[in-house]
Amino acid sequence: LEDKINQLEVELQAKAERKQLVANDPCKLVYDYQEWYGRIMYGICKAESKGNPKATGDTTLTFVKDGVTYGMSCGMLQVRVLPGRGITCEQMHNPEQNVAKAYEIWKAQSYQAWTCFSNGRYLNYI
Repeated sequence: LEDKINQLEVELQAKAERKQLVANDPCKLVYDYQEWYGRIMYGICKAESKGNPKATGDTTLTFVKDGVTYGMSCGMLQVRVLPGRGITCEQMHNPEQNVAKAYEIWKAQSYQAWTCFSNGRYLNYI
C-alpha cells in the first residue's frame, strides 16, 4: 500500500510540474480532464491554434442552414460548428467551453477527431 501511495504522489507531482510549465497558457485547461492524456491534448491544442482562444479556421467550409452559418472550426481546439452540436463559434472562443466540448467529441471519436493527431503534427508541441 505504501508503494502505491508513493507512486500516486510521484504522479501528482509530475502533473503539477507540467501544469506549472503552462501556467499562463489557456491550453492548460486540458489537464482538468482526467480520462484523456493531458499531454496529448495539450499538443493538439497547440498544433490546432497555438493556444489562441479566438482562432477561427476552416472558413472555406462554411455553409448556411436555417439561417445559421456552420462549418467553421473555432477556439483553441478548433471545434467544428455543426448542426446538432448546439454550439456557436462565439461559445467556442471561450476556453472553458471549448475544452468541455472537445472533451465530449474526444469521448465519442477519440484523438482521431483532430487531423493534427492523425498526421502527428501535435508531437511538435509535447
